[in-house]
Amino acid sequence: MSSLGIIAFIVSVLGVWLTTARSLWNYPFSLISVVLYGVIFYQVKLYADMGLQAIFAGTLLYGLWQWRRNTGGSERRWSPSSLWSMWATH
Repeated sequence: MSSLGIIAFIVSVLGVWLTTARSLWNYPFSLISVVLYGVIFYQVKLYADMGLQAIFAGTLLYGLWQWRRNTGGSERRWSPSSLWSMWATH
């Protein structure tokens, strides 16, 4: 594994950890991870995987926009029962 791959892995793990901690810092770390993996996939000519990283980046930017837009101060917490009831009613 290349040093770029190791760095991408570490940044990705940090991004996931920050996401579970509900930290706004998850977005920059995850975006860095997506860019690094995009570079790696470009270097090894895995263009579809590189495109998938672009979709992940778009999703991260949308999530950041939604987080910043939520000014009500209320946090959403999903419990297994609320997820089940949401799924069962649709």
